[in-house]
Amino acid sequence: MTTNYLNTEQCNRFIKTMKGNKYECYLKLFIAYQMSRNELLNLRWSDIDFESDTITIYPISHDKDESNYRWNFGRHSELGRQYPLLSSIKASLLKQDRGCEFVCVNRLGQRLNAATLSRNARYIARRARLPELLLNELNAGFNHLIKSIAPSPDFYLCWTRVDTLNRGNKRGQSVYDDFNLFGSKRFENALNKFLETRVVKEAVM
Repeated sequence: MTTNYLNTEQCNRFIKTMKGNKYECYLKLFIAYQMSRNELLNLRWSDIDFESDTITIYPISHDKDESNYRWNFGRHSELGRQYPLLSSIKASLLKQDRGCEFVCVNRLGQRLNAATLSRNARYIARRARLPELLLNELNAGFNHLIKSIAPSPDFYLCWTRVDTLNRGNKRGQSVYDDFNLFGSKRFENALNKFLETRVVKEAVM
């Protein structure tokens, strides 16, 4: 099977086309913070602090309960990493119904499932005249874009949580803790501007 990865121009088209979509907020979270599908669907409102403008992401493991034919999910709370809450995402989140423990819900307020989110992403891709996309393929395209504006290779590895196990970070450690604040803020502003205007500035490394 051919794997489809988006280039920067295609990422722009996806962002433009998903504007106003009912799950726009969730897809922004997914691609901006390079979350896995399980991390996104298990994100709780308690992980988001609107006062300090931070979001904490926890790695998720899962195993199948054969007797009940369902997946059980476990959060690695010791590996949670704190990120700045991007202003464009914060604005979208504040409009969401917070009646459920979990952030990602459908219009009935029920917890969103992976199949629905994947189907919606494929719908957006078709409207944007892009290849049929799996969610991991969508993230891979934006991963390249994030790498191009990261202030350093180490920062990129930290932001995408590639180094989560190697860093041995403590619960709640900020992604900015070990990096130059000026470069980190420039990255944050560049990523936030892309989500709002679909404009990618030159690399800030």
